Amino acid sequence: MSCTMTCQAVVSTQSTGEQRQECPHCREPLQRKELVKCRWAEEVTQQLDSMRSLHKDSQVMERQQDKCGQHEGEKLSVFCISCQMCICHLCALFVGQHSGHSFKPLDEEYEIHKKKITDEIKALKLRLEELNGLKRDINKNVDTVKYAKDDREVEMRTVYDNMVKKLESQLKSKLDTLKGQKISICNETEFLEKILETVERELKQKSKSELISIPGIPLNHLMRSMRYTRRRLQTK
Repeated sequence: MSCTMTCQAVVSTQSTGEQRQECPHCREPLQRKELVKCRWAEEVTQQLDSMRSLHKDSQVMERQQDKCGQHEGEKLSVFCISCQMCICHLCALFVGQHSGHSFKPLDEEYEIHKKKITDEIKALKLRLEELNGLKRDINKNVDTVKYAKDDREVEMRTVYDNMVKKLESQLKSKLDTLKGQKISICNETEFLEKILETVERELKQKSKSELISIPGIPLNHLMRSMRYTRRRLQTK
């Protein structure tokens, strides 16, 4: 059908129960078999019914909250100080339960309680702000401690690196000294080995007379070298 209100006609018919034979929009004749059922009509109808029900329940609850439970239809307007409860004016005047009690207007007591609650809310908000401030201070302290720890780590790492460099420098100096001593000893050892080789060869090859005629300088030099080498080895 060309009429865009056909589905709305169905919704209206379903919700009101009316049996219309014409379109409510264009007034053209309608046949039930020609109507198209709107896909969301049921959902809309259910939501509308639910909203009406909630509205009625809220109105009933509001009326019941401010009504007296003993006197139907009477509004709570008096606060019994002795019983610490809300009552209506009939309860205050005629119910023996409240005979001789002290009363005040309900609105006055309501304002007192409202002010107490408001003051408590303010106190809670102040405490909340104080706690939030403390939490921010703690977070700042945590950050400060972390930064101090990082700075200390950098400082200790620097000191460690400097100590390592100093030890490496000392080690290199010691190694260079030992290397020089080793070279000196090796040179002296080579020199002494040559002297010993020469002396032993002459001792084997020379005759008695020839051996006696050899000057004693090489042997003396050998003995001095041996003593000098021994002293150097003992001081290392």
